[in-house]
Amino acid sequence: MGILQRVLTQNPTYDLQDAVDFSISKAIDEIDDYEKKNGITLEEYQKPSAGLSLLRTDGKTTEIYLIGDTQTLVAYKDGRVTTVNNPNQKALQRLDKSVLDRMVELAKERNCDVIDTRTDDEIEKMLQVNRSKKNSNCPDGYWVCGTTEGTAKHGVCVSFNNSEISGFLLASDGFDFSVLGLDEKQVYKLISEKGTKVVSTLIRKQQEQDPKCNKFPRFKQGDDLT
Repeated sequence: MGILQRVLTQNPTYDLQDAVDFSISKAIDEIDDYEKKNGITLEEYQKPSAGLSLLRTDGKTTEIYLIGDTQTLVAYKDGRVTTVNNPNQKALQRLDKSVLDRMVELAKERNCDVIDTRTDDEIEKMLQVNRSKKNSNCPDGYWVCGTTEGTAKHGVCVSFNNSEISGFLLASDGFDFSVLGLDEKQVYKLISEKGTKVVSTLIRKQQEQDPKCNKFPRFKQGDDLT
């Protein structure tokens, strides 16, 4: 991220996809040096990766670049609130859902809490198989910001006319407002009135009230909420 920040700070009009591509190439060099220094070869799923959301505006137009499991809400002045289509997020969510569904099945079979199945060998293997599809064109493959050459082109680039927009919300996958029983328009209204910190706190409270992940199946009590 430091590399990407420097690139965009020094070149404010640099194409966002190209800036991400350049930063990834530098990260790949750093990983190569790490492997050589330690005499190891990391598997793809062992290498660092993350979702990435970028927003840039010149006052008239706003550009957004997304890759990985991130979400962006767009609020229009006519009252509409939509989600930017992110195929990578959808692919990863499908993969995670298949594992979570199996965790729920195991919990019912064993009469235990969902979270107790997380370390089961079957679940661990399913997660490893899913993560091996990271940055891959294989069926059900998905792309995140990581250390694979050519990754940036698999991101999503969209532009908006600011005259039509009232605001945006860029969030990590942990900002799961579904636990509040709210849709896109409702959560954006709540954020506009109360702020993101209040909504984040409400999400955390709901998760804390479900520590065993039975009501809202997930891999851990709470994920990164940004």
